[in-house]
Amino acid sequence: MSSKLNRLERLAGNIEPKQKYTASKTLKANLEEIEKNLKNKEEAEKGKEKINNQKNTLKYGDDVRIKLEAQKQIEGVKFDYKFLELLLDRNAGNFSPRDRAKYNILIEED
Repeated sequence: MSSKLNRLERLAGNIEPKQKYTASKTLKANLEEIEKNLKNKEEAEKGKEKINNQKNTLKYGDDVRIKLEAQKQIEGVKFDYKFLELLLDRNAGNFSPRDRAKYNILIEED
């Protein structure tokens, strides 16, 4: 068993490199490129306006997508979020006065 272990141990110089490693300007060039990319990314993020209402993604199946597209076309609405707003407003209009008061309390922003 000890002979098997000896054969498995890695010896210095087992694998000869095809090219000799030389630390050259490539490392320095790579570091400069990384720093440049980070600066560009930071500048781009500063210029972007953060939109608070785009926080979540809604996932739904194909059958729901087909129904949603049909109803959007009937209502003349282009965007999913606009149609959802329309549905929510209509549904809130059907609440009883007590439920409407609860709804208003729940949707209040701090």
